[in-house]
Amino acid sequence: MLDSWRASAIDILGAAAASCLFCLVSIGGVSAQELEPRQYSNIPIGLNFLAAGYGSSQGGVLFDPVIALENAAIDIDGPAVGYARSVAVGSFSGKIDAGVGHVCLSGAADYEGERRSRDVCGWTDTRMRLSVNFLGAPARRIEEFRDYQQDLIIGASI
Repeated sequence: MLDSWRASAIDILGAAAASCLFCLVSIGGVSAQELEPRQYSNIPIGLNFLAAGYGSSQGGVLFDPVIALENAAIDIDGPAVGYARSVAVGSFSGKIDAGVGHVCLSGAADYEGERRSRDVCGWTDTRMRLSVNFLGAPARRIEEFRDYQQDLIIGASI
């Protein structure tokens, strides 16, 4: 029992150390939380996912009141692609994912009484994430996954 507890403690410390190291190496900015549905659901390790989508948004834009823009009308659209792989981080399940998009923006607004417009296209910033489930979602291969019963899952992402 004590050996099992020690092994779990070592796994937790190893995952925490790896997470801290990743944070220190990749510090470049901080963004707001964006929680995806089923982000921390357990899946068998070794699975690969490829995702593709297309986003579109039209309408006015709510700017900071300090910026002197009025009557803004913006159209934004473009495709996005992403890749994810489920991994084992010690005895914990995890996932590494990345995504990028190509966006075109067309818009016009009144600035200091003059109508201005702009059309621009470009790549979005690449987004990468490491997710680790610390409780309730052990790392299992696909053949071991049949007997898994999901309960409370606690995880974190960087």
